[in-house]
Amino acid sequence: MDFFIKTNTRILFTLILGIMILFISACQLDSKNYLPEYFYPMQKWEEGMVYEYHPVNNDQLSIEYWYFRKMKKDGTTILTGQYYDNTYTPRQIFNAEVTNEGVFIKDYILYEFDSLGNVNQNSAEILANVSFPFQIKDTSQVFPSKLKWKMPTEEYPNGHLELTRDRKFKGDEAYSFKNKSYDCVEFQITELMSDFNDGHLEKEYQGKELYAKKLGLIYYKKEIDESFVLEYELRDTFSMAKFEEKFKKYIGE
Repeated sequence: MDFFIKTNTRILFTLILGIMILFISACQLDSKNYLPEYFYPMQKWEEGMVYEYHPVNNDQLSIEYWYFRKMKKDGTTILTGQYYDNTYTPRQIFNAEVTNEGVFIKDYILYEFDSLGNVNQNSAEILANVSFPFQIKDTSQVFPSKLKWKMPTEEYPNGHLELTRDRKFKGDEAYSFKNKSYDCVEFQITELMSDFNDGHLEKEYQGKELYAKKLGLIYYKKEIDESFVLEYELRDTFSMAKFEEKFKKYIGE
């Protein structure tokens, strides 16, 4: 945990991203080599959908909300995702282009709040942009994303933070949502957090993601170290109107 203490809340903040392999074999895949049905079912959405994720085996972690919606812009399909914390405060937003090959990040913004509650939008530089592949040739393929945020301080004016995420397809899995078992595909992930502010600090860790057929991300786990594991599962999906109702109850209206 010393790494997180030294890098303060910046690393922890970017670790909670809704939506990110160890084996190097190159065996051929079966029918799962084309995966659009395992991504979020955008074609069913009229005004988007909120996904509510709950922590697994750790009551100290908070609930996560992701609001997804699709748009058409100049003939291109764009997926927008916005992350809200358990106080219904927006923390992150991204836009990604959806193509026949997969989903590719166009921009990613962190919302940063100062001590007075003022918000600053910190846009990432996109160094590698694969969010979710639709076509996979073999299990040796790596699907990378890499984001860089400027996070300067008075002492380190060129300070920045980088998140590198490598994904590999592992195979078939199953997971339950609302007492129904879903056919899933599993991705193994390797993430590297690099902090270039107070020197150069790095933390690499492993994890997994399960994407359910006609549902999307249903489960993820990141093993930061032996004492710190981020593990979440999907508990509910609902409209933005219902999400706004939950927010009103939270603030006591």
